[in-house]
Amino acid sequence: MRGRLALALLAALLLVAGCGDDDSDAGPTTSTGGTVTTVGSGVGTTDPTTATGADGGTPATATHAASTGGPPASTAPPRAAALKPGAVGQLAPALLKPGNGNRIVVEVRAQDGAPPAQGTIDHVVNVLRDASGKTVAVDGTGRVGGGAQAWTAASIAAAADSVSLHPQGGAQVAMRLLFLHGTFEGDDSVLGVSVRGDVAAVFSDQVDAAAGILVSPRVVEDAVTIHEVGHLLGLVDIVLHSGRADPAHPGHSTNRHSVMYWAVESDVISQLLDGGIPNQFDAQDKADLATIRGR
Repeated sequence: MRGRLALALLAALLLVAGCGDDDSDAGPTTSTGGTVTTVGSGVGTTDPTTATGADGGTPATATHAASTGGPPASTAPPRAAALKPGAVGQLAPALLKPGNGNRIVVEVRAQDGAPPAQGTIDHVVNVLRDASGKTVAVDGTGRVGGGAQAWTAASIAAAADSVSLHPQGGAQVAMRLLFLHGTFEGDDSVLGVSVRGDVAAVFSDQVDAAAGILVSPRVVEDAVTIHEVGHLLGLVDIVLHSGRADPAHPGHSTNRHSVMYWAVESDVISQLLDGGIPNQFDAQDKADLATIRGR
């Protein structure tokens, strides 16, 4: 499955569960060059984006209301239409290209006991800022309520929408990252998954189980999260279709030193023996992101 981050370790399987919605009083932050400052409240009730399955949706475009002769000088310009996130990778041009909002807002939502490390979120901010050249704001960590469950693409998208505060379109493009207890469709080898153009989830219990003695859960979490962000940004060949992706593992790099390499999701032991689990895009990944941004 494109966007699925599966990691089998020593045949150990773990099944936990989780779903729901709630509010958070954590404020969003913004980064324009490595400095993160609070910019607002993390509580609100904006209209949710319509949930779309991983195999459907429309390409993300920014459109504006048509003008017939132009509004009077005293009238505000027409508001941009909301972006439709579409399938995984379809929001990548809006996230990366100038003219699709002047900032990216990362909504971070987690169930109790599953919040990501601050270093993981800082890494996401740096990746998005470097790839897009835009201001990156973080709204989180907000709370996803409920207990554990076998999540589906639809239930993950619905959970993201139920606690979302930031609409797509206008001055911003939103990316929604969930950190959940449980599994993806009952498969406890899946550590993370991208389910829509703006939504990805990391399964914290599975990250902990995959880490163990040889590597910290935070190291695995960081790699998993950046891997899923890479899919939302259109890697590998989700947007460009250049033939660079591993034919045996679609959506993944053939370079074992890229965070988009398939073994990041399936063989943590071999990755450790080969110099550690990668958490960075390689030169080809970065070139692809620059190409998408420049189109």
